[in-house]
Amino acid sequence: MNHSKKSPQMSLHIPPKMWHQFYRAMLDARTTNEEVIGFSFCKRHQVSKHQIRYLPQAWVVPSADCYER
Repeated sequence: MNHSKKSPQMSLHIPPKMWHQFYRAMLDARTTNEEVIGFSFCKRHQVSKHQIRYLPQAWVVPSADCYER
């Protein structure tokens, strides 16, 4: 018998307005062709036994001087 445990399916659901704000902040933080990083802080929502949904509650795009510190 195969008793392997099935990993839950995970998904990320970002409301369109939040995604647009996050996307714009990342583009605005970029100069020339630098890489930019952004973080979203999510709330975990257990949809079912095998399904987990992450819902962003806040986001941040660090400014360029954060990397120097």
